[in-house]
Amino acid sequence: MIWDSVHQFVPTLIKGDAIGDYTLWLRKKLLEKNISSEIFVSLENNETQNLTHSFNEMEGLSHHSKNTLLLYHVAQASTCAQFILDRAEPLALIFHNFTPSEQVINWDGALASDLLSAERELKLLAERAQIAICDSSYNASRLNGLGLTNTSVVPLPIRISKPVMTVKPLDDPTILFVGRIAPNKAFQDIIAAAALLRTKIPNVKVRFVGDTSFTSYYSYLTKLVSQLALEDVVTFTGRVTETQLATEYLSAQVFCCLSDHEGFGVPILEAMKLGLPVIAYNAAAVPETLGNAGLLINNKSPIIVATAIERVITDQNLSKSMTAAGEQRAAKFSENYTASKFFSAINSMGDYEN
Repeated sequence: MIWDSVHQFVPTLIKGDAIGDYTLWLRKKLLEKNISSEIFVSLENNETQNLTHSFNEMEGLSHHSKNTLLLYHVAQASTCAQFILDRAEPLALIFHNFTPSEQVINWDGALASDLLSAERELKLLAERAQIAICDSSYNASRLNGLGLTNTSVVPLPIRISKPVMTVKPLDDPTILFVGRIAPNKAFQDIIAAAALLRTKIPNVKVRFVGDTSFTSYYSYLTKLVSQLALEDVVTFTGRVTETQLATEYLSAQVFCCLSDHEGFGVPILEAMKLGLPVIAYNAAAVPETLGNAGLLINNKSPIIVATAIERVITDQNLSKSMTAAGEQRAAKFSENYTASKFFSAINSMGDYEN
């Protein structure tokens, strides 16, 4: 099928967010092929409202156009879901997965309820969609279990680039993790490891880059840092610009991801692309994202994590070999590769028309 229009639906559009940036990138690629494309949201964002429309504005389009494809980015519950379920156009899900409710229920009951709603919506969407485009095989297997077997794995493009100015590593050995401050990211496990590591590397530093709006969990982490007397070790930067983010990667000595749940893992590949060795915990889609290009650990007890980090920081030969392997792997996730896979997926839908 050659589509005249491909419209994207996303709960809200946030620049700097992996899903938001991917949505904008897809629209750019669609327009480059002269395919009409708009972005519809259920909740407008002040920073991006000039780029989006309320999903209700879709009503002005032809209800039964065979040459119009709807793309729904699934990552949380949204009023967009019911609207799409009631439409007649062909539907493709872009499934980014979402955090299991049990990983947030002790921190935010309302969010846990939303995630349970997202689970219910996903079952209905899987029945309605003709195809799903998934960031990872891990995500695809989730939809296969719901009966949607026509899935294509299309990884997110890794678009980060080195800044023009030269960036020197920080004087103190620095551990970096990038991600929204949320319980599934398990920041506390990195903090606990840092408390042990400081006995071996007294000047070690930890930098956490990401949005801090999950207030209950962020408050817990700052109290933990204080209780462990790590105020001079751990820094929360909050959200940063693209240039600042690249600088963070280039300034650190090791990237450490101990997440309990990731549907893909963009920061892992960003770190590898910019030459930072990666240590990661074997959970969800992390091993698939990391491949053989980093150090994958099956146990994240503080002593094991601290030992792994110390080894990478102090063993220059190991660090260099991990850096080379990481750069080679990250190169596979190019924009051209992702664009080719994406268009192959949606163009294959001719055999699945209603």
